[in-house]
Amino acid sequence: MPINMTNHHYNRNRSRSRSNSMASNGGKPPKRSDLWKGAIEKDLGDGITVQMVGMDSENHTVYARVDPQCPAVKNDNVEALKSVPLGKVIEVMVDEGWRHAAKDILEKGKHVEPDSYPSANELLKLGAVWLLNEAAYAKGDNAHAKRLSSEDEMDTPSWEDMTLRVHYVPERFLVAHEVDWTKYCRELLLDGNSKVVIGANKAHVPMTGLPDKKDGVIMYEDEGMGVAVLNKPGGMPTHPTITNHAEDVTSMYTAALKQRHGDEKVPHVSIPV
Repeated sequence: MPINMTNHHYNRNRSRSRSNSMASNGGKPPKRSDLWKGAIEKDLGDGITVQMVGMDSENHTVYARVDPQCPAVKNDNVEALKSVPLGKVIEVMVDEGWRHAAKDILEKGKHVEPDSYPSANELLKLGAVWLLNEAAYAKGDNAHAKRLSSEDEMDTPSWEDMTLRVHYVPERFLVAHEVDWTKYCRELLLDGNSKVVIGANKAHVPMTGLPDKKDGVIMYEDEGMGVAVLNKPGGMPTHPTITNHAEDVTSMYTAALKQRHGDEKVPHVSIPV
């Protein structure tokens, strides 16, 4: 699989991909007045309430926010909304998700894999949480959805206008962790029939690139040319999905380059279609 590396500084906002797909309701946005009908409400104390809808949805997508009309606001304590970081709202949602999972296990005998329900921080690391402008979403404009990361955990959005979309059972591609994205492929080194030649240049394998406990994926790499060829493990996507921005080829190789060079010198990685 050929990889292009663009030699400009890595921009953290690139990991906050934009989504253009509607998450539910058959692609039709609900009316804003109907968004929170039947919402599950959890009291955080001090008159602050978290609302959640979609907990039982088939696609495991929950919308969550701090209720902008909670008792604290009605008592003229508008500043209370600014005291609740989005990480706290996700924690409340994850706890409720586990409660629903436990109910399915106990009442319906449903089998649930423990890794299927990540923690709030893990959901942010996976890129399974998006921040939406509620008014724009109700109008059918989902282009402004912003993917969040673990660095956003303590941010406090404007809960009067913003809503979280949490894919609380994200797709997982654990095969991505079975290989070392910083090392060369063992097959390249041991099998005389496996080689990559670009121009007249064969792959040069530095000592630091030799695989150790895990097999590597690199078949050819020339950062000067901005080119790499990787042996992609089967069963994982090339690009991020809407629920997972961590366990795909682009993200895993970018993380490997970040490990090698540090935050400021990581080139942007793209894969030709």
